[in-house]
Amino acid sequence: MITLEELKRCSLSRLEKIAKTYPELIIDNAIDIFEDDWTAFLEILPFLKDKSIESDNKLEKIIGANLEEISKSLLIEPSEMDDNIDYDWDYRIEIAERYKKTISILINELLKDGNCSYLDIERKNSGAFTHVYKIGNKVLKIGTPKLLHKIPNHRRIIQPLLRRELPSSGEGAIYVEVEEAVEPVHDPRYFKQLYEIYKELRDDGLIWGDPKLANIGILQKENKQVLHGEHLPVDYKTLGFMNNPIGKPLKKGQLVIIDMDYIFEEGDPNIYRCKLSETYEERYQQEEWMKEFGER
Repeated sequence: MITLEELKRCSLSRLEKIAKTYPELIIDNAIDIFEDDWTAFLEILPFLKDKSIESDNKLEKIIGANLEEISKSLLIEPSEMDDNIDYDWDYRIEIAERYKKTISILINELLKDGNCSYLDIERKNSGAFTHVYKIGNKVLKIGTPKLLHKIPNHRRIIQPLLRRELPSSGEGAIYVEVEEAVEPVHDPRYFKQLYEIYKELRDDGLIWGDPKLANIGILQKENKQVLHGEHLPVDYKTLGFMNNPIGKPLKKGQLVIIDMDYIFEEGDPNIYRCKLSETYEERYQQEEWMKEFGER
């Protein structure tokens, strides 16, 4: 049988394979295996849970007893963008230590809101700036501060409960965002609606620099801030928005933008566009030209 020291040296992919066959081995040694990297524990949690009531109870106790250290790991974990940033990582660890209790309280609140257990924490696909976790009916994003903290608001943008950088006095700041979970869009038939969303924002003076299916989702409820079944009063400026959302809130079943990294005001000198956004802009300008001159 593999020893604890061998388990501690295993790669994540190797631990996944062991977890599928010998989940109890991983569970019984989880604290020693993952004490320095609890994000890896969350990676293999799907392979450990739902094996038996006894093992699930063990996992619940492990997560509950170590939630602050798990939260610290989430705060420290680097994003893709961190490869391009000269961070003071010692300072980032200091920030994570300072806010680990705050994040653990936040996670408990989100679990309570969704009537969920610790085993319902799901690690999802990560973006360039953040790592993403689904907690009940909410999504928690943690990572590198966004390029554009202050952005224009619009009804087509998911309305977050929380969106801010954790206060710090130097390099190594950490970004946290909480929003409603949405149904991912995989069906290519939705592709034609990307332009309709682009056009709607464009008509309201905004430019969507990164339109793609991965950046939209289907709302599971009205696009408003809700916690514990109650609508929350919101100061949009504290969420990093320049304004209140333009237009009436979207309803359940409508498409919403879930990645706010590249929403710009028209005329912004720092506009970033992917190729598709450039194509949409050409189409939009042609349509506007036809409306103005085509019928003359």
